[in-house]
Amino acid sequence: MKSHHLFKHVKCLFIDFDGTLVDTIPILFKNYLAFLKKFGREGSQKEFESLIGPSIEEFVPILKERYLLAESSHTLTQIYLDGLADQYKEEAQLLNGALDFLTLAKRLNLQMTLVTSSSYSLIEKSLNALDLKKFFSHLITGDQVKKTKPDPEIYYRALKICRVSPHESLAFEDSLNGLKAAIEARIPTIAIKNSLLVQVPPEVKMTEDWPTLTRLLAQTT
Repeated sequence: MKSHHLFKHVKCLFIDFDGTLVDTIPILFKNYLAFLKKFGREGSQKEFESLIGPSIEEFVPILKERYLLAESSHTLTQIYLDGLADQYKEEAQLLNGALDFLTLAKRLNLQMTLVTSSSYSLIEKSLNALDLKKFFSHLITGDQVKKTKPDPEIYYRALKICRVSPHESLAFEDSLNGLKAAIEARIPTIAIKNSLLVQVPPEVKMTEDWPTLTRLLAQTT
């Protein structure tokens, strides 16, 4: 990736939360397995990966139907969320180099907006614990839209609220569902490499990590 092309004309950065900015994927996987185990069911890595992107409120009903769980979707969703809340606060950590990138982008007066399928109530404790709110002009969360990733609605909302066009924006994602949402909204997109993201659509640029992006951003100054 060439820095003068990557950040050229960019006014706003749209940054995903889970797995992109904060290392929550291990937490999410552990909770997914524990949730199914409560009902005598066994999850899998493959199924878990397919659930990254949509909100918890959207995929719990899928698990209910798939595993024939008797409880209501509302009850099951609450059980799932209760298991996550404290873990997010106590265990969630920024991915390596993410803080340096956020700090530099803020110094360069780039507008940054968090765009996540997670609900605000779920990520709020992590945002506070990691002192992240100061970096973002807006927080676009899954409870603000009817459909979450891979549907592009959340990115359309982000574009509208930030008053920027797609070509003035840059999205950062770590999941195929997140990439699909940004691409459909016609936003140039960077994929943060991880063990779950083996292949990306041809129009997406893949980066190794945040330190790489920080070096590229520094070259534009």
